[in-house]
Amino acid sequence: MGDSTPPLITPVITGPLGSNGWYVGNAQVSWTVTDPDSPITARTGCGTTNVTTDTAGRTLTCSATSSGGTNSVSVTIKRDTRAPTATASALPVANSAGWRKGPVSVSFSGADTLSGGVTCDPPVVLSGEGRNQSAAGYCQDAAGNRSAQARARGISID
Repeated sequence: MGDSTPPLITPVITGPLGSNGWYVGNAQVSWTVTDPDSPITARTGCGTTNVTTDTAGRTLTCSATSSGGTNSVSVTIKRDTRAPTATASALPVANSAGWRKGPVSVSFSGADTLSGGVTCDPPVVLSGEGRNQSAAGYCQDAAGNRSAQARARGISID
């Protein structure tokens, strides 16, 4: 009785997985190729590949043939190791003497050039009177990379 099924191909991916299918560091793709009924007679693209640069999507494909036929499996690796930028802004703006009257809302915004989907901490409201107050927050991209702290400083309320 002959082999009626092609090889079974399974990708093996290692590396630091972030969020939403993004890797946040180097990823390595290797393949397990098996056929219990007949020997593998050909393999293409089934070697180990290291993904060491940021990419919105690098597709790798392994194809293998046995007497049961040919099978092909692809995986797409997305890698983003850079944190988004983050800024803090305070409203209302200060008067010419550097003071604000009433509560001040500090909001955070961010940008990311690769994985996008930036979300930031909610606004912080400063309502107590005082000189040189500050508020800080962070932003995160779709890959899960966290920004450096964004801080609004020198907020004086009277």
